[in-house]
Amino acid sequence: MIVATLWFSDQARKAFRRTRVEMGSVNAELQGKHLAVREVQAFNRADENIQNFRVTNAANRDANVTAVAFTSALAPTLEA
Repeated sequence: MIVATLWFSDQARKAFRRTRVEMGSVNAELQGKHLAVREVQAFNRADENIQNFRVTNAANRDANVTAVAFTSALAPTLEA
């Protein structure tokens, strides 16, 4: 139980650090795009910006799913 707890805790800690980094990326991209709306419209780059945001947001989602998976798997592992 101690080994499982330590391993899952370590993995969850790493995953939650990654979620904070990815959330920072999402926030930075949103802020940057928000400030440059006129330039995006002037150079017709809306589609590219949307695609870039989707990639950044998907990385954030994947990091959160991984973090939740590790924390959710701890209790059933200890029960087993």
